[in-house]
Amino acid sequence: MKKIILRTVMLALLGLLLVMLLVGCVKINLKSNAVYYAKNMPRGEGQEPELIMLIDNLWWVDNPNIEELKYDIDGTRDIIYKNKSFGNIYSYETEYIYIYIYIY
Repeated sequence: MKKIILRTVMLALLGLLLVMLLVGCVKINLKSNAVYYAKNMPRGEGQEPELIMLIDNLWWVDNPNIEELKYDIDGTRDIIYKNKSFGNIYSYETEYIYIYIYIY
């Protein structure tokens, strides 16, 4: 009887570990490839979801080393290029993402 209970507990823990591993792999894949997925999704005229996904997932994506391009990932998630800042503001009332540009 003890062997059956022990096997059942071990199989349940192994199954839970496997599910957690698969969910983690899917989340990392979606986060690190969000810009690629946004680039290939259908969108309306004048919309740029690539920039929104890049700013939103700046911690996860690969950051290229380009002169005059800086990444601020300390909470504001800004991209600074030639003294122009591209960032996002989350509006909690409307749940929309607004892109703003300002010059220092």
